[in-house]
Amino acid sequence: MLRLKKINPDILIEFRQNYIGPVVTEYGNMIRVGDCALDAFINRVGVLDLRMTSGKAAVHSDMITWNNNDTNESVAKQLIAVLFGVPQISVRLSEITAEHYEVLKFWLNFWMENKEILLDGKLKIYNPEANYSMAEAELNHRKICVCYGRNIVECSGDDFIVVNGTGEDFIVVRANGDFKYTILDCKGTSVESGQRHIDDISQFNVPQSGVLCLEA
Repeated sequence: MLRLKKINPDILIEFRQNYIGPVVTEYGNMIRVGDCALDAFINRVGVLDLRMTSGKAAVHSDMITWNNNDTNESVAKQLIAVLFGVPQISVRLSEITAEHYEVLKFWLNFWMENKEILLDGKLKIYNPEANYSMAEAELNHRKICVCYGRNIVECSGDDFIVVNGTGEDFIVVRANGDFKYTILDCKGTSVESGQRHIDDISQFNVPQSGVLCLEA
């Protein structure tokens, strides 16, 4: 490690492993989830485990891949699973379907536009005993909440984004006030928008792997 840093002080040294802990960050500044091809669940748990134990080291997902027969929503869930880390994509762009390309483009653009919140925001993770039912990050009055099992969320901040990574077709929001809202599908296409007054609790019909955007 010392010899490499003499050559390049900013060198990236990756550790990929099943065991985790803060001591590892003394030797590597890039920590990657262990091999879990086609397994969004393990990738999700691995990313969140590492985020909680790796300090300022960059946390990367394992390689993301899928089958051309997968649904658009299933492809999106592979990407939703790792939003709080750096996604690593392992498909040949020339060989995936046009619709899968649209899904991939939307979610990578979503990650790029929101990476400061996802990676540097205050991170809160729910239900570790259930392999994390939900995770959220907040920065500069903007909040992103990703639902994996739990789909009841507390709205806060001026801009609030909810990602539906559950198997349900709705998200329940707890809030008070008037909000502008937009609902997107897994390819980023707007399927509904408008204004709504929320008095404590309200249900939004958000498709699987879709996004709900709320603005106070």
